[in-house]
Amino acid sequence: MMIADPETNLSELASEVRKAVNNAVSMTNLARDAGRMAIKAAIDAGNLLVACKASLPHGSWGSWTKEHLSDISTETICRWMRLAKLSRETDLSGAETLSDAYQRCGILPEKPGEGGERAKASNPPLSAPQAVLRAGTALQKRLRLLTQGLTRLEENEANQLRLIRDELQDLFARVLGEVSHNG
Repeated sequence: MMIADPETNLSELASEVRKAVNNAVSMTNLARDAGRMAIKAAIDAGNLLVACKASLPHGSWGSWTKEHLSDISTETICRWMRLAKLSRETDLSGAETLSDAYQRCGILPEKPGEGGERAKASNPPLSAPQAVLRAGTALQKRLRLLTQGLTRLEENEANQLRLIRDELQDLFARVLGEVSHNG
């Protein structure tokens, strides 16, 4: 029975580890590139959908999407259209996935433990007027999308709108308090 040389086994193992690490790094880079390509493709699709909806007679959008895009959910169509519009005013250069792009545009809420906590740590707190403006802008965007029929009001969306409304009420009270205190 021949005993294997431990140094040879470790050398072979190190070579296998290096191959696996290189493969993992390569796949990570491919996934990042694919994510960025998915963001661009969704924005392109959203722009085409917005143009298509604008060219259809009023009230025919739903039936048109059912006929021509039956394999794509209404929610996805709405998200792509919103992403196309909001990407014009949102910096998506750091987004690596479609979910990340949605979150940066405010289409999806940030997941706990992601971006929001980092952003809070690096950005100073907003003044009351700045916070009112930010919350008001978010509410305005959501309401515009609702009135334009680009999104449906589901329970979680209604809850988000209620939270924004409550936040705005609190912020208005703060602003009014600052104004009367300074005035």
